[in-house]
Amino acid sequence: MLDVDPMIFKFIHENGLVYNGRAIINNNFLTADNSIFAAGKLCEFSQCYQYIERHKQLRLECYNSQEVGYTLAKYFLQTIDSQLNVDASAFDDKKLPNFYLPLPTGCYLPDDYIFFKAKSVKETNPKIYQKENNRQPLIYNTLDKNGCYLSFGFNIFGIIDSVVYFGKEDLDYRALVSLVGLHETYLNKLLNRFEGDLIDNIPIFLSENWALALYHDKFSQLVIKLKAILHEEDIYKIVYDVVEKDEPLDREAITGLLSKVGKRTKAKIEYEIVSFLNENRNQLPFYHIPALKPVEDSTQDGGSKSSSKKSSKKVSRQESAK
Repeated sequence: MLDVDPMIFKFIHENGLVYNGRAIINNNFLTADNSIFAAGKLCEFSQCYQYIERHKQLRLECYNSQEVGYTLAKYFLQTIDSQLNVDASAFDDKKLPNFYLPLPTGCYLPDDYIFFKAKSVKETNPKIYQKENNRQPLIYNTLDKNGCYLSFGFNIFGIIDSVVYFGKEDLDYRALVSLVGLHETYLNKLLNRFEGDLIDNIPIFLSENWALALYHDKFSQLVIKLKAILHEEDIYKIVYDVVEKDEPLDREAITGLLSKVGKRTKAKIEYEIVSFLNENRNQLPFYHIPALKPVEDSTQDGGSKSSSKKSSKKVSRQESAK
């Protein structure tokens, strides 16, 4: 049970709001009084949504408070003035809002130690957890050498599910939060290099110039664009084969799947990455940026090369015949 301030509890009681250990709200953050919005650790979505979306948590303390406040503001502005330019594309009268940002927690401990943890809040179908997780956590522990403890947890698809830090170094915790939700392949082969004893210090490795793009405030937009490319036909076929076979997606399996991705899809991915680096060249001057070619040009170049090869073969054959 949460300790409730007496003034807040008095306000809830006098206004006839529904309270069941926490103030009950609907999916628009409205209480039983349609003129009162509420959010925070003292609030909980109504139990009726449990039957609609079984995989979501109802208590708001399970979500990132910054994202909850931002979502509440959008609902509030949309309510007081429907003419305001508010992005209401995600609003649904029957479902709960979607939350994506990781949930960070941390504290200062005696002897100048710092504990920090960030975990994913994205809901996952329980059927997925029934499968065996073949992804072992990556653990870096140098506390016996006055270092730190740093671990990365992964789900069965290789997505970073949690990050835990314990030590005395004052790290950039916002950078650690930005890693949650990314696939392990974004970490520049960190797992293979660490297992092969090619990396001695993971915090230093993650603070090098190559990783600065991961912490850029617009990198999440790049990830969204890359995910949109996954709707290509060749990606659909690969995913369909994986689902039909129902095989575990270990690192070797993913490497084999990547070899099946078509050239056009790879060209689109390269185009988005190079565009991102070009647009943010001032903040990311450490990367070598190749010449940017539209996807159509890249495919046309491939066609012209093949046609030129065919024409050269014809010429060679004609010369040999002469």
